[in-house]
Amino acid sequence: MKTSIPTLAHQTLEVINGETYESLEAFSHLSLNELPEGVRTAMSLIPKMLWDGTTPDGRRQLARQHDSRHDPAMGPENAHWYELTWKIGDCEREIEKWELLQHQSISEAVQKEEKLTELNAKMAALQLQWSAPYTAPAQNTAMPAPVAEPVKRKTKKPSIESLAFDYMRNEYKSGQFKSAATFHKHLTKAAGVKDSPFEMGTGTNARKLFCPAAGSFFEVGTLSKVWPKIRAA
Repeated sequence: MKTSIPTLAHQTLEVINGETYESLEAFSHLSLNELPEGVRTAMSLIPKMLWDGTTPDGRRQLARQHDSRHDPAMGPENAHWYELTWKIGDCEREIEKWELLQHQSISEAVQKEEKLTELNAKMAALQLQWSAPYTAPAQNTAMPAPVAEPVKRKTKKPSIESLAFDYMRNEYKSGQFKSAATFHKHLTKAAGVKDSPFEMGTGTNARKLFCPAAGSFFEVGTLSKVWPKIRAA
């Protein structure tokens, strides 16, 4: 069974066997070549050198950046990251071309080495830009900025993990489920029963697992983030 879901990149991600993920972060433990084809398509704007050249924690950060940067509300910041992504891709292709170039003389070998040194330095600078937070360009204005009124902080709702972890740990121990997807199906069947902190959504969300106390849905991708902790408990 194929389940199509929209990602924050506004592309369709198809995952086989009914498992769905709310972001690319769920795949951060895999190298680029190990990713399912649909996932590689959804995150195609993350340069291969950046994804494969970092740790799983670094990939999680890249995935979060990728999801947030594809939000159309980001405006100028989207344009900044889009341009930077293509610069990194162009530099990657130049490095690969020069690395494959067969030199015929000492002078050509020297030229190749110099060019690769230049390109690798350029790539290092681009990667530094990629890892740095976005800073909006300064705007010149003669008018003083208005004084903003203090923003009242909204009370932050507790996370699903903090509310439901003990329940999920006890449920896992009772069945020793083999995967996060299988355990998620169990939580769905048990929703609204006994001491379950979950219930099923309504209307268009009728098939989704919902945690009323946290005010949010609980997808397989979210469960996969705490799955190792549940299993280790």
